[in-house]
Amino acid sequence: MASVVEAEKSGVEGLVFDLRNNPGGYLDGAVFIASEFVKSGTVVTQTNSDGTKETLSVNRKGQLTTIPMVVLINKGSASAAEIVA
Repeated sequence: MASVVEAEKSGVEGLVFDLRNNPGGYLDGAVFIASEFVKSGTVVTQTNSDGTKETLSVNRKGQLTTIPMVVLINKGSASAAEIVA
C-alpha cells in the first residue's frame, strides 16, 4: 500500500484494482487494505455459524479517501477480495 500512497502523492489521477479471479485471502489483510479507503467506520460485518455477528471497524484515517478508483470483480472474486471491493 505504501507504493499506492506514494503514487497518489506524485500526481496519479486514479486507481484500477483488478480483483477478477482473486479467490480471497486473510480477513485481517482485507480489512487493513480497505481501511486505506475509508476515514473510519465499519468495513465488514461477519455472521458466524452460531448466528452471532462480528463487526470489523477502523479508525485509521485512510490515506486514499479522495482518489478516484475502479474495482474490477467477477464470479471468481471471493472472500477477502469481496471485502476489499
